[in-house]
Amino acid sequence: MFEAKYALVEREQLLDVLSGRPAQSLKGLPFPVRKIDWRDREHDTAVGYWERPKLSLAMPDFLIIADGNERELLAWIDTYCANAAPISQWCRVYTESTIRHIDDPIIPSKLGKLSAAWAGAIIGECVVQMGGRGSVGELSLTAVMASHTFPIARANALWSKKISLDTLVPKLEKAASLLNSTPRRLSPTHLAPVWKVLGTLNDASSQDLSFDPTEALIRNACEEIHSSGAMSTETLGYFAEVIPKAETLIKLDELTAEQRVEVFDELTDGFRGNVDSRDALVRLTEFLMGFLANRVGSGGTGHLKLLYPWVNIFPLSPVWFGVNSALWKAEVWGSQYGGLGRLVQRELKYSLDIREQPRADISFDELTAAVDPEHGGFVFDFRGAAVRTFSVEIAPGVLAGYAAPSQKATEAPQADPELTGPNIKQISSAVETAIMTLTNLRSLLLKPADSTGPRETSVGDAGSSKPAKGRKRKYTRKKKSEKQEDRLI
Repeated sequence: MFEAKYALVEREQLLDVLSGRPAQSLKGLPFPVRKIDWRDREHDTAVGYWERPKLSLAMPDFLIIADGNERELLAWIDTYCANAAPISQWCRVYTESTIRHIDDPIIPSKLGKLSAAWAGAIIGECVVQMGGRGSVGELSLTAVMASHTFPIARANALWSKKISLDTLVPKLEKAASLLNSTPRRLSPTHLAPVWKVLGTLNDASSQDLSFDPTEALIRNACEEIHSSGAMSTETLGYFAEVIPKAETLIKLDELTAEQRVEVFDELTDGFRGNVDSRDALVRLTEFLMGFLANRVGSGGTGHLKLLYPWVNIFPLSPVWFGVNSALWKAEVWGSQYGGLGRLVQRELKYSLDIREQPRADISFDELTAAVDPEHGGFVFDFRGAAVRTFSVEIAPGVLAGYAAPSQKATEAPQADPELTGPNIKQISSAVETAIMTLTNLRSLLLKPADSTGPRETSVGDAGSSKPAKGRKRKYTRKKKSEKQEDRLI
């Protein structure tokens, strides 16, 4: 058991704390936290410190918010203490129910050998998102970590059954919507069946979960490949009952490499008829295509390209290829593609220390409170750590990556101007234009007349659009930096 220090605060006191004045009357907070005694509705926030603050200006290490109040409170902080926003970028923010999951300050990764299968699924997803074009070896680690599968794998590593897919998938999709993220070929909903199977492998208690017949057959096949390196004759027989010519797979290991390629071509041509079939048959076909392409190369990753022409027809087949190859030979995603799979596994395996500051640009709850008009529609000015990517923490230590939003993308949807009137930016622009016009007019009126004759103007003589003789046309040129700024607004 370990202990932190905390104090319950009202909103006015919270403003003082976020200005750097430590909370008073700190009490011990033993972990794991079972219950916080909120005294009344006014005290809905606990500010916490890992050690008693020794400085007169000490910011809190974490906040605990009463369940159900998180979005309202975060919107309030972003509005009345904007200098601290986004607070989840530098201070861990927990709801009371979330912090109950934490038994120790250091949460280790629990993926074990399945980290290779998750890495294979992540790389397979990237192949699909690229449209089957380009080289896997050219993928950057940052781009791979921005896949949909990476945060799900990370959540399984840290929280296992404590946070369910039913909680994470809607968050991934909601964050993408709020950030105006470009739709991808594979959505979280499409990938969920793969995640469900991977998240329950080697887990005896998963037998109690609800699997439809297709999911149960695929999961059983993965269990057999993981434990013995091959599907049993019985399992292959089940596939043969629903997939044309699938019985050929029973004798696959007896064939030469050239014969396996011929079998792959023959079966995949037969699979074309499954495109418009019922969903269950398509899912079984995608799994079998990934399995078969992997066996053509005797378990290596070199035949992943066999599936490139099929990514738009059977998009999950490269994902299942990555899973199958690692379940059969865990070391397969080691040195291939410049060690990309090994780097992905490293990122999946590191432990989370909740005493460290967050790594994300913003938490999901604060993003929702800041952008969604339903919760205030407040937009604050801040930047992420990277130029091209933007990370959202959808669970403690679980970061989902998206393309960095432009200024326009992070603004909340605008209401009808006829109902709400002009916004602040429009009013400010109109005022600046009016001031500039009046200043130019004043300068023109106060300019002394020429003593030798009528005063010449910058537009030339009457009836002429040419400049007056000896006088240059006056004009203003915007600086390069001002032009760039205009493009960003």
